Amino acid sequence: MESTLNKRMDEMQNDLSQKLDILQDSISRLSNLNTMQEKENSPSQPYQNSMSIHEMEARRENLHKEGMKK
Repeated sequence: MESTLNKRMDEMQNDLSQKLDILQDSISRLSNLNTMQEKENSPSQPYQNSMSIHEMEARRENLHKEGMKK
């Protein structure tokens, strides 16, 4: 009877060990997926506007003046 109990305990331990391995693998996959999504959703470099607001306003005024000449 004792050997049957030991055998059953070993089986349970193996089963739990396998389930833990699967759980650790799932956590790792989710973590990697989350990291990939964060990289996709955030720009690698911040966007820089090369034109100042004053330059944009001046360009808009020039376009408006040219349009009125026609």
